[in-house]
Amino acid sequence: MSRPFSSGLKGRGKSATDGNPEDCCQLLCKSSVLVVGGRGLRFVVSSSRGSYPAFVIRCRAGVSAFLNICAHMDLELDWTAGRFFDSQRRHLICSTHGALYDPTDGLCIEGPCYGARLKAVEVSESCSQVFFSDDNYTLVRVEM
Repeated sequence: MSRPFSSGLKGRGKSATDGNPEDCCQLLCKSSVLVVGGRGLRFVVSSSRGSYPAFVIRCRAGVSAFLNICAHMDLELDWTAGRFFDSQRRHLICSTHGALYDPTDGLCIEGPCYGARLKAVEVSESCSQVFFSDDNYTLVRVEM
């Protein structure tokens, strides 16, 4: 079974270079659902430690996904379901503390958790679709 090509950046989207991404990944959404700086798609993942809210967004560099947990406190980031970007649509923002995160790697660039990172979740994009592809978690459900 072939796996999608990894960009090497955890949480950054990958592209399938051979094989069928459906062989190893689970569909999250069509690529067209995610617009640069627009609404994100929420989903839930689980591991041996529990279940966690997560999200995938599109930024200028491609798709990125993270656990929906602020690096400062265990609070969800979005203002309302799926709203993760600041007003300039350049950075992810914590609705509680105003911390700003780089949407490509989850690095906090301003706020109480400066220098900390959001926990990345592996996703892939191929054939105009976005897939969950993280071996560390199990996809529980997608929130539409």
